[in-house]
Amino acid sequence: METKDLLYYNGFGGFTKDGKEYVLKTSERYTPLPWCHLIANENFGTIVTSSGGGYVWSGNSRENKITVWCNNQVTDEQSEKIVIKNLKSEKELIVMPRDNLNEFEVHYGFGYARFLHDAAQMSTELLVYVPMDRNEKLSVLEIENKKDEAIDLEFSYMINPVLGVCKDFTSKYLKVENIKNGAIIQNNFRDIYQNEKVVVEIIEAENNVEKKFDDAKNLCLSTSLKVLAGQKKKIIVRVSTEERREFPEIKNDLVKVNNFWNDMLGKIKIKSPVESFNLLMNGWLGYQTIVSRLWGRTSFYQAGGAYGFRDQLQDTLMLLNIAPLITRKQILYHAEHQFKEGDVMHWWHPEKNNGIRTRYSDDLLWLPFLICKYIEVTNDYEILNEMCGYVEAPELLEHQDEIYMEVGTSELKEDLYTHAKRAIEKRLCFGEHGLPEMGSGDWNDGMNKIKGESVWLGFFLYDILMKFSKICEHKNDLDAQKKYFEEAEKLKKNLNENAWDGKWFKRAFFEDGVAIGSETSSECKIDGISQSFSAISGAVSKERCIEAMKSLDKNLVDRENMIIKLLTPAFSKLEKNPGYIKAYVPGVRENGGQYTHGAIWSVIANAILQNGEKAVEYFRILNPIEHARTIDAALKYKVEPYVVAADVYSNPNMIGRGGWTWYTGSSSWLYVAGLEYILGIKRKGDYLEISPCISKEWESCIVEYKYLNATYIINIYNPDKKETGSQKIYLNNELCESNLIKLEKSGKYKVDFII
Repeated sequence: METKDLLYYNGFGGFTKDGKEYVLKTSERYTPLPWCHLIANENFGTIVTSSGGGYVWSGNSRENKITVWCNNQVTDEQSEKIVIKNLKSEKELIVMPRDNLNEFEVHYGFGYARFLHDAAQMSTELLVYVPMDRNEKLSVLEIENKKDEAIDLEFSYMINPVLGVCKDFTSKYLKVENIKNGAIIQNNFRDIYQNEKVVVEIIEAENNVEKKFDDAKNLCLSTSLKVLAGQKKKIIVRVSTEERREFPEIKNDLVKVNNFWNDMLGKIKIKSPVESFNLLMNGWLGYQTIVSRLWGRTSFYQAGGAYGFRDQLQDTLMLLNIAPLITRKQILYHAEHQFKEGDVMHWWHPEKNNGIRTRYSDDLLWLPFLICKYIEVTNDYEILNEMCGYVEAPELLEHQDEIYMEVGTSELKEDLYTHAKRAIEKRLCFGEHGLPEMGSGDWNDGMNKIKGESVWLGFFLYDILMKFSKICEHKNDLDAQKKYFEEAEKLKKNLNENAWDGKWFKRAFFEDGVAIGSETSSECKIDGISQSFSAISGAVSKERCIEAMKSLDKNLVDRENMIIKLLTPAFSKLEKNPGYIKAYVPGVRENGGQYTHGAIWSVIANAILQNGEKAVEYFRILNPIEHARTIDAALKYKVEPYVVAADVYSNPNMIGRGGWTWYTGSSSWLYVAGLEYILGIKRKGDYLEISPCISKEWESCIVEYKYLNATYIINIYNPDKKETGSQKIYLNNELCESNLIKLEKSGKYKVDFII
């Protein structure tokens, strides 16, 4: 593929014209850091990297690694390796990049990766994918002999198995059994997955397959094959926890993979004047969220495996317009990980329900938040009647902030509505300023020593109380409705009187009443999420919100380096200990770097305040594609430009460098910000609300929105260079009375929206 045909080519790679692949094609030997790709279904997956690294997992990406996971950014060690040897010349050919990316063309697509190598005598194409309905990884190698004579080759596949958490602990327990064209590996000495067998085999081998094992139970499969002049031959390696299949069955796998992702990611298609916006919104954000956050729960930087209560709930926000039943399922699953006291497991591994119980003050509130959002979008009030159980364990002692444990299951089951109320009631505890108690962190886990009151949590709780009181009204629970509305009003009063610092909102208070996020603070004078949520919550006047967001823009937005900091100045010498956030180098992650998850809320806040210019500008600042437009920019940013990074450093020694990629809740929130707030496309039950907030420079944009078997082509026109508003709306050329469009179950519809 010619680099001129790639969008946003930066010297290392770029996007295909349809946006469905990111292609690495470069004269460089390496990418600045390993640029990786995740390929998975709900139960099984793999990571591959630009330098041949990665790993395979089954079921749980931490607890049940099949091959060794390595997050060393320098060595990027390989857990699998494929080598072809010319038996006549003894020359070896590696079919995945290692030290020679410049000899390869690598295609990362939705559900697969392809590694192409073209030499004078022989070319290879290695296709790596995971079937949608099988627990296996397939590596399909096609070899083409470009010589005018036959070539005798030796094909070797090497694997470094783990079958557990870490090979240091599992190697002595690995048992290997020979089968016809491969081997079966087992590790029976563990609590879970002890009965699982891993099959490693070469499918449709022409000749006998030799098996070799070293002392660490590393496995090498080798076979010989002859490729005639001008001939192409295919050889397949299968790593699986299931019974083997015949080769003809495999041919339909990739069709199913492509069909799944085309359907899932093609439900909403966007064409705006900004191509980088379109590329993220039309596939890559959705793919990142589903594969890394919901299915794999892993990345190059962390093999997590666990579910986080707040984490995977928020990840399903973007699916409300694409696959709301997944959101519904996630809500009910998380409700089952709540204690009857109202608090929840901060994170857990599903196999044994082992995780931590904490005093984090926001976790439990994401349950009613997601319930409110889900019902707003789907109008599915029946979810409130779903019966859900609880987990049970001893409550935390007075001196305990958290404890790791394996929890039990309570006999008590209650409807989801009661679960949500238990969460809200647990959080109605306030300090001397009338603001919610901070607990051991309030979304910013690193502020785990503040202990006093949280301003941000006050805004978040206010938003939930106002929305959930309407659900109480629907349930005819008028006492609860009245209580929550009154609590919200008191909270609103206290936020306005005690949290305003003159030009922006404070962030929190220590137990002794000393403020943080204040002009009087020597460090963390201003924190962005309090400013953004002042607008998102609706708890304060528009004038104050505008002033707060101006302060955010002035103090936290670094346009030169394309960073929206979480707070400033970073914690460094403050005598009072805010928590482990202070252990981060200043300007890294939460400690004054860009923490993308929180920065996205500033996009949403500006859209709510009808500041389309800022909303679009901030989205561009957060867009990873914009961080790597040139080779110099890519060398500065270092990480992958096709997925969102959890953080970007503001430290002068590393300024503009991307941090943790793939496994971040930022991907879901950034999609929500783009679709629901910038483009203003919001489903509300049986209606579609359209209220864009865009840049004045956007003359028009188009959104194709699929609902059931109906397709809506929404044309947004901006002839007067405005940011928001609506002059006229037409449905199939007929003037509409409002910006609410009735959703039909089938048919094709044209909407013309004139700002």
